[in-house]
Formats: sequence, structure tokens, C-alpha cells
Amino acid sequence: IHKVVTLCGIKLKIKSKKLIDKKKNPVLYLTEAEYPAYLKDWFFKKTGQELNLDNPQTFNEKIQWMKLYDSTPLKTSLADKYLVRDWVKEKIGEEYLIPLLGVWDKFEDIDFIKYKFFDNKFNVGFDRLDTNEVVIQHRKSIAKYFDVEYDNMVIPNQVHSNNSVFIDRKTDVKGDALITNKKGLLIGVHTADCVPILVCDVEKKYIAAIHAGWRGAVFGIIENTIEKMQQLGCNKIYCKIGPCIHKESYPVGNDVASLVEKKYVTHGHLDILMYIFDKLNILRVKDVSILNIDTYTDTNYFSYRRDGRLGVQFSGIVLL
Repeated sequence: IHKVVTLCGIKLKIKSKKLIDKKKNPVLYLTEAEYPAYLKDWFFKKTGQELNLDNPQTFNEKIQWMKLYDSTPLKTSLADKYLVRDWVKEKIGEEYLIPLLGVWDKFEDIDFIKYKFFDNKFNVGFDRLDTNEVVIQHRKSIAKYFDVEYDNMVIPNQVHSNNSVFIDRKTDVKGDALITNKKGLLIGVHTADCVPILVCDVEKKYIAAIHAGWRGAVFGIIENTIEKMQQLGCNKIYCKIGPCIHKESYPVGNDVASLVEKKYVTHGHLDILMYIFDKLNILRVKDVSILNIDTYTDTNYFSYRRDGRLGVQFSGIVLL
């Protein structure tokens, strides 16, 4: 399905496999005449101040005015870190361009990592239904898939915490997220409804694996991991969210619902996927993509809410 919208004189062509949700993307349905009112409302919500478009005085007001009345294709290009390269090349020469490490539109395009969200064919949990021998064999099969030795595979002892740990070798870790920049070190987490998040910085070449249940998400496992990566110099971070329980399948009590904003709870059901997606956007993650699989309704995946302690699936990533 294609939809063409015009904002501030710029035509945008949107391609989607399904219709765009008007409630989630209202700006895409605005006419030119409606856009100033929407911008004023947005500005007030963000700043608590009225937006004066007739006689802008502050820097922020002037930026908003320019969005509406001084937008040109050239400015769009100059504001884009990649598109501006063509302009620099034309004006002063290619020799002034900073060498590119690569250009990726989404997580799965990154070519120096290997990652996978496994299904319930490989239970990696020692305290579940399978014997330890079977679990070890499953883990070895996963390591083989990644072309790494089993001794270079690390899964933390997950405790629904906000503890994020940097490692550069195989070690016993108690926590719910791992970060590394060591090539050939396979890091991952196990889940059975909780949210697995695989992370990569395309410039500094750090990777991370996060296990985020509602406790970890509420108490900071995502912030602690992304901010720790940012402290290590990462600022071009891509994230991929794997199979997890979806809102329709996730009723929670008031004790849990009271810990998040009301917009994430509908009729007693927690939208943990959107809760985490918004956190990643606030943390200025460059790209967040979602593997749209509900572990509760899809029987190809373990689900604690559906099956109890039957098993857990693995989500992992390695630097090549």
C-alpha cells in the first residue's frame, strides 16, 4: 500500500504492508492548513509554552516557523548526514569527505554481526523440563550456528534486575544484559514472554543483549545498558526487539499497572512492547525494529504464561 502525503511543501511517499494507524501517526493525515495548529499543540505539550508563529521571538519558535514556511529540498539534504555528502562532493571535492564505515537502514542490514532469535526447538534453560545434557546439546548447536566455540557462548544468570555488565571473555555473570566489543564472543539472553533486545553500535562496534521483563524495564535495565554503551562512545545504536508477549495476551494487576504511565495499560493489559519501544526512542537509539511475534499465541515459542516452566528460547548476537 502506498500513501503520499505533503507536509510543508515536501511530498512523502510511504510504503506499508498494512494501513497506517491514524491514531498512532496523526501527522501523516494532516493537510497543509491543519499542520500549524498541530505544531502549536505539540509545542505546548513539549514546552508548556504557547507557540507564536506570527511573530516568533525565541530560537525554538523560529525553528518551528522555519519548519512551516522556510523548508526547501536543499535544507532537507544538508540536515541529513548521508545526503549532505553529495553536496560537499559537488561544492568542494570528494577529498573532504570523511570515510564511511557503512550505510545501514535497519538492524538486519548490518554486515559485521550475526544474530538470531531462536524458537522453542532449542530450550537453553537448565531449570526447565529438559535434562542438563539436552540443554548443553542445544546450546552447542546454537554456538555452531554462530560459528563459535561453545566455550565462547555467554548467557547471564538472569534475575529480573537492572544490572548490565560489560564482558570481554566467557565468565559467570549475574544480571540481565551483556555488552561486549570482543569479536567471536557470543552473548545472549533467554526468554519465555519477556522481551529480548539485541543491540549494535555500527561505528564503535559494540553489541549488547538485554532481557527485559516488566521488572527490569521499569527499574532501568534498558537505560543502564544503552547509557553504558553511550559512555563507551556509542552514538549510532541500532536495536532489534524479538519475540515477546503482546498487549492482548498480557493482563497485569494494579501493582504492575501503577508502575507505568496509564497510556501503556488498556483494560488491565500491559503493552510492554510499546513501553520499551518508547524508552529506546527517548534514549536516542538510531533505529528500533520489531519482530512482530507474540510468544503467548504463537506455539512455536515458549511462553511462561501459557506453558509454565516448560522451556526458554535463546536470542543471541556476535561480532564477526
